[in-house]
Amino acid sequence: CLLPSRGLTAAPDTLPRPSSPRHRARPVKKIIVDGVSYEVGREVFRSQSLAGNHSDDGVAHVMQTASGVEYYMPGLNHLVSAQPLVLDGFYPLYATVEAAQWASTRGGGNGQTFEIGPGVAHPQSPARWTRPPGTQIFYMPADGPRVFLGSYVAPFALDGYFPLFRDLAVAANASTDGTAQSHGPGSETGHPTWWTSGQNEILYMPSKGHRKYYGTYEEVLQEPWPLYETRLISTANRPMATEDA
Repeated sequence: CLLPSRGLTAAPDTLPRPSSPRHRARPVKKIIVDGVSYEVGREVFRSQSLAGNHSDDGVAHVMQTASGVEYYMPGLNHLVSAQPLVLDGFYPLYATVEAAQWASTRGGGNGQTFEIGPGVAHPQSPARWTRPPGTQIFYMPADGPRVFLGSYVAPFALDGYFPLFRDLAVAANASTDGTAQSHGPGSETGHPTWWTSGQNEILYMPSKGHRKYYGTYEEVLQEPWPLYETRLISTANRPMATEDA
């Protein structure tokens, strides 16, 4: 005899789930020169102008790999190549005493420096840095350039203009003479006539004490390049001169 069957149940009407996208960080490109590793786009650069943009005084020196490829490093030479850091409002911070001494001398000082960081004698040293491991010791010029002990706000670049701040008081505070100049549509300087960000806003630069770029500052783009890239290039704001403080 035949037994009654339960039959076949209908399959659920579902589509296969696509695998979730995987976001991988771009690999960091490094080069070896005289047995020392350097990160391209952060410590060394492919062009002299890019390296100069990351130097306090616009100076860069050339270095060559064993295969003969030339790269450029900010600074007059390797001893003073370390660029100033900003951390927790402290600026300029240097990892080596030689770099801090050079910054002092270049800024009109006598090459004097002091240590800053957890456990050092300076009364305004932080108890701990927010960047791991938190116990680093840095060096700052004791004379020459202006130093900030917890009150520094980092500037930004836009359309080749650098250093820019959104707040007039902050830009004036970063200036050695306490004044700032305005940029953007309707500003006192009158340039640029518009920002590619689409924002109709006035931004500010310190008047003195910093090298200023009016449309000529090059920002570093991390390598390697993506397979396809769309770039919008505006010719409305023509590059202007670079002014040294």
